Amino acid sequence: GVTQSTAIVYGLTLIVLACPCAFVIATPVSVVSSITAAAREGIVITGGVHLETLADATVALFDKTGTVTTGVLSVTDVVGFDGTDPTEVLAVAAAIESDSTHPIARAIWAAGDAAGLQLRAPTAVESTTGVGIAGVVGTERYRIGKPDAFALERPASVTPLDTAAIDGPVERIDRDVVAPLEAAGKTVVLLADAGGPVGAVALADTPRPDAAETIAALGRSGLGTTALLTGDNERAAAAIAAAAGIDTVHAGLLPDEKLALVEAYQADGATVVMFGDGVNDAPALAAADVGVAMGARGTDIAIDAADITLLDDGFAQTGRLRRLAVATRRVIRQNIGAALLVKALLAVGVPFGLVPIWAAVLIGDAGMTIAVTSNALRLRSVS
Repeated sequence: GVTQSTAIVYGLTLIVLACPCAFVIATPVSVVSSITAAAREGIVITGGVHLETLADATVALFDKTGTVTTGVLSVTDVVGFDGTDPTEVLAVAAAIESDSTHPIARAIWAAGDAAGLQLRAPTAVESTTGVGIAGVVGTERYRIGKPDAFALERPASVTPLDTAAIDGPVERIDRDVVAPLEAAGKTVVLLADAGGPVGAVALADTPRPDAAETIAALGRSGLGTTALLTGDNERAAAAIAAAAGIDTVHAGLLPDEKLALVEAYQADGATVVMFGDGVNDAPALAAADVGVAMGARGTDIAIDAADITLLDDGFAQTGRLRRLAVATRRVIRQNIGAALLVKALLAVGVPFGLVPIWAAVLIGDAGMTIAVTSNALRLRSVS
């Protein structure tokens, strides 16, 4: 039989093995290691729960301009309708857009400035998020916006702008102006006065060089669906999505429509991660299970609404973020599973006298605490 002293030793050994230190630190030490590793790479994560949710994400939604694309738009075409001087179209558009921080506005203003145009100061400027901007130049009130924001009539004729400041002369378009430009993957905005559209400005953007590779890697990591959400036209959005390898395109969206799409995916049972950078993306970023803001170009509103911010401008960080989240979940499970297995095996051996109390302390308690901590530190090397 077992003596009283031996029974006491066995009891103390089991108490040592029952110490939950390794279990208690298994999750937080892994999360802290991941957040620290991410911070070194310019990724700010506001809480460990976002990492765990990101690891479970099944749908990734992307804004287009400034997220999947470089966000550096350039004006490629300027046309005037019914005899309107295209130089005047660009001058008026650049003037109205001069104080806006939107990528389209910056590109139009830069084109006007590069062309050496004398830009008049606009007055009574009003911006409508996701629709366009309006203002008074001289004595005339103009609006600039997406084509579908206007009741379009086919112009009788158009005049292209031919200037070295733009990327060479544009081809004359005798009939429908908007469709051919959009079919070429360009973003088109119209300038209109009280009588209707007087001209059009087309701009081009390009996918980030690492967009296709990164999105393919996200797919391999278990994301079931990728979708592009944009206020841009369907043709331009489809061209960018095809180049980046994104499955689905939702174009022509206002901010509340982006929000509705996020909620629709969630209603279908998906865990949604949303990537965006602009004011238009803020509602969707806030509603998503995980919102990720592109901090280098992102607006303050988008960053405030997001759970995670990518401070650098590299799109590849999105792939690293997902890999880090998946690795964190895996390490947490490893830590808990290993601690449970080792303690259980040692506990089984105690009644048979196979586990001295020093082994319980060095292996089952302190040893496992060191082991789970060391395993968590491996997350620093996830790339």
